[in-house]
Amino acid sequence: MNSKLKVFYDSSICIDGARGHISQDEWTRVSTVVSRNFKYYISPLTLDELLRGIHRGGPEEFLRNRRALALLYPAHKKTFLPYPGDFVLFHAFGKKVSGRPIRTQPEMQTLARTFLQCRDSNDLYRKQLWKGRQGTAVSELLRTEYWHREKQREYVTDYSSFRNNHHDAFDEESWIKMSLAHYEQPDTLYNRKRLCESLSANRLMAKFVWQARNDKRYDFFKHSSDLVDGQQLAYLADPVMHFVSNDRKLRSRIANSPQSSRVLSWRDLPKLA
Repeated sequence: MNSKLKVFYDSSICIDGARGHISQDEWTRVSTVVSRNFKYYISPLTLDELLRGIHRGGPEEFLRNRRALALLYPAHKKTFLPYPGDFVLFHAFGKKVSGRPIRTQPEMQTLARTFLQCRDSNDLYRKQLWKGRQGTAVSELLRTEYWHREKQREYVTDYSSFRNNHHDAFDEESWIKMSLAHYEQPDTLYNRKRLCESLSANRLMAKFVWQARNDKRYDFFKHSSDLVDGQQLAYLADPVMHFVSNDRKLRSRIANSPQSSRVLSWRDLPKLA
């Protein structure tokens, strides 16, 4: 047993639990293993994915969505992760970020707790989130959803335009240069080594998406969650971090990465402990 190992969940894990694909008994048993043997973290990307759907549908769907959020935000000890960019800067390049994040950790805690307190979707229209600030729970949901949809639209537009004009293979050299520029790090041999080691799985996911341009059946908007998966994999820059996902396609796409052993299914967790 190694108490220093860290884990965080994909949204599909919590959705499977809420829908009964993972039984209550199994969830309780494995969650107990997690609380005793691991440091449990919550990705802000997973939080946003679950919150985006919580106000839709009828009463039963609301309760199911709230249940998924409750599974993500358990009673046992938990810590919110920073956003992927800040996380990579620290773990890959040793850089601390001084700027304000999209949401602070206390704000993420407030979001989760507020939505869990809502009895039904009507409560979302009355519940105030921030003291001294305008806006209800629903207005925050809509703001978040608008931001995500804009990012999805940019993603689809970019890759669809490449699909029409280019059929070149994935260029690792270009990926390195663009990634270092994105993180505003000098293009040095050391930084290249740190980037490739820290973002090994992320690079393979980027390669998959790049190659998907040549598949006319691949709908970039329908599969925009692949972009989120790539961002989640950035958390593997911490060598003791483990990503829990039941997405077999994701695991097959990064199988050649040394980091692939740290992408686990739900049922793998007790074995790791």
